[in-house]
Amino acid sequence: MCPCVMPNKSAESRCMVFYIGKLQKKSSEEKLFYQLAYKSLHKVRLGRKTSAGIPHEGAEEGLFKQYEGDDTDKQQTYIQWRAAMEMDILARLTAGHRTTIYIQPIGTIPASVLNFSLEINNECMPLLDILRCFTEIFFTPKQATVLPAVHISEAGWVIGERTSKLTGEPQLLVRDFYPYLFKRVPRDGVCIMGLSWLDLYPCDKLNFVLGESSCAHKAGVFSFGRFDSRVPQQPSEGVAVDGPMLWQLLKTLTHEVCHLLRLEHCPFFWCTMNASHTVREAMEQPLFLCPVCMRKVQKVCRFSLLERYTNMSTFLKQVNQQCQFVKFMESIEWLEKVMNFLMQTNNPR
Repeated sequence: MCPCVMPNKSAESRCMVFYIGKLQKKSSEEKLFYQLAYKSLHKVRLGRKTSAGIPHEGAEEGLFKQYEGDDTDKQQTYIQWRAAMEMDILARLTAGHRTTIYIQPIGTIPASVLNFSLEINNECMPLLDILRCFTEIFFTPKQATVLPAVHISEAGWVIGERTSKLTGEPQLLVRDFYPYLFKRVPRDGVCIMGLSWLDLYPCDKLNFVLGESSCAHKAGVFSFGRFDSRVPQQPSEGVAVDGPMLWQLLKTLTHEVCHLLRLEHCPFFWCTMNASHTVREAMEQPLFLCPVCMRKVQKVCRFSLLERYTNMSTFLKQVNQQCQFVKFMESIEWLEKVMNFLMQTNNPR
């Protein structure tokens, strides 16, 4: 038995299972990784805020910082998520023969954006393939496929539209896309994510949304967001992809796909599944899942934590070399910490 695991019949053990599930079949390093979450949450319950630390010599800060947002009363533990998955027939199918996440471009995207490319793994990847590649790493071993673009008027879609009072730019009503995207999910589709150049709004009362999804339709939509450089009325001119834009696209895409796997917003740690109310808030949040959320996604996808983190580190290093952004650098540094933790746990001195 791992020395950090408490007796199965204890109240502490039952509480740990509630947050992160049973760990008997996990490797020793993955057990300790997930127990970081429980140890930190347990200390918070006792009134001692902390970070989930790295238990090896020289560690000075934790891997996972406690979330301090306003919605910490809304919690979805692993057991609660598992119950939601088991009640949803479509979600259960996700773990079986549904193996592909589809990305559906919507409308006209500027040529300068589509032609933006980076060299990843000795391959010149345009923007949509960069999104596809990262999606495959994040949800490995699921596959990702970019579908041919669909144009709203040509497809006969009826989508709500308005002019933003804040920006003066056109916006599209995100929920109107769901029924149409649902019909375009192939038989092997885990879900489908529409990508719109134009801004999105969720309802009349709210100004905008970077992305939104519907589990009932296995569909979501995300947009390029509110960048000063874009020119919606002249989408073929004057737009350049930079680090912040790419960061936001990667974050919003993976966040919404996690929602389609029945993950709710995370109130436990700073995590890519935290709720956000502004673009700045969304940009500041990490690109990674906390242990509670990771446990859910790993259950669906069944990946090795160390292999997944290694592939993600390789990808982000190549991205940052060609499209530098401080958040990519911070992510690479964090990945080094978590990989060192997993490797040292697996190979103790």
